[in-house]
Amino acid sequence: MKKNTLWRVVTLILTSFFLLANDFEEKFTNIESMHFDTIDSLFPGDIKCLPQPVYGHRHDGRPGREINISFEGGKIYNKAQIQVEVNGLAEITKLTPPDSGFSSYTLLLPENVGVEKEASVILTLIQGNKRLNKTVIVPPMRHWDLYLYNHAHVDIGYTNTHKNVEILHKTNIIEGIKLAKATKDYPEGSRYRWNPEVTWPLERLWHSMPGERENVLNAIREGQLCVDANYLNLNTSACSDEEMFHAFRFSREMQKLTGKPMDVFQQIDIPGISWGLVPVLAHEGVRYIMSWPNRSRAGNAHEGIDNHPFWWVGPDGKSKVLFMQPDGYANSGSMTKGRETGRPWFGQRDVTKVPVVIKTGSANVDFTE
Repeated sequence: MKKNTLWRVVTLILTSFFLLANDFEEKFTNIESMHFDTIDSLFPGDIKCLPQPVYGHRHDGRPGREINISFEGGKIYNKAQIQVEVNGLAEITKLTPPDSGFSSYTLLLPENVGVEKEASVILTLIQGNKRLNKTVIVPPMRHWDLYLYNHAHVDIGYTNTHKNVEILHKTNIIEGIKLAKATKDYPEGSRYRWNPEVTWPLERLWHSMPGERENVLNAIREGQLCVDANYLNLNTSACSDEEMFHAFRFSREMQKLTGKPMDVFQQIDIPGISWGLVPVLAHEGVRYIMSWPNRSRAGNAHEGIDNHPFWWVGPDGKSKVLFMQPDGYANSGSMTKGRETGRPWFGQRDVTKVPVVIKTGSANVDFTE
């Protein structure tokens, strides 16, 4: 009797368990179905497409015009596709949104679309059996290659003592090399490079920290540290002929040790360069001048010269260098950002209190303006 009663109890418990499990599964399935039905109901009612004045690198490595797509009246939560039709071509981009969904998406058009002439592009958003079409007129815009010159301006004595400026710029070189090494496996064009701007910080590091010499030479050979020819941002009108030649002594030494040409004369913040420097540059194998005068105390240094490269012929009538002056230095918004992030350490006499790396967050400069 007791045995039969025990089996009845066990059977009752198991039956109850399976009934509860089935009921839970049915309810969960209904909730899950409701969840996806809700997500599907949030499919956008419209899409807004805005061509951008920039090109990005597509997965195939080619440049493609950017189109910003905003999903109006909904979000993309599940997998979807955007079909591009232009010039008889059709291309599919697959969307895999995060859990929070896509409210917008940046699409790269096929290569050469909207480069030389206006293009009519049909964009179709596809998700399941739902579709949204939009025709976008893409105005023509040529390709531009943007070259970044990563550097810290060498301005000895203006914001700190000579010794402290030396320490800060030597640290910049070491940290710049570290960042270049950390990005050495990035795609070509996105690997970090550091430019000391002039060779004075590098010379000071070379003599005061001999243990870093091989690191420096290897970084130069690998293109991670890019060295220009000038020693300092000099007032060349106050230099003797001999001093002009000595300004290139250390860069010639580095050039010989690494086999890397150092043939660009960077002049930053100083308005104007003496004419007599041209034959000196030609003699030293320096072929290019990149001039970035300041704006506030430059006199006529910008008149008729900015963005007009020319061959500058020396007083001997034979030597020449290619001269380029884009504009004043710090013209990309970097001064504003520098004031925001660097101000707490301006003039700090105790360099141990200055962070080795100051992170400024994301770039906030629109280079297309």
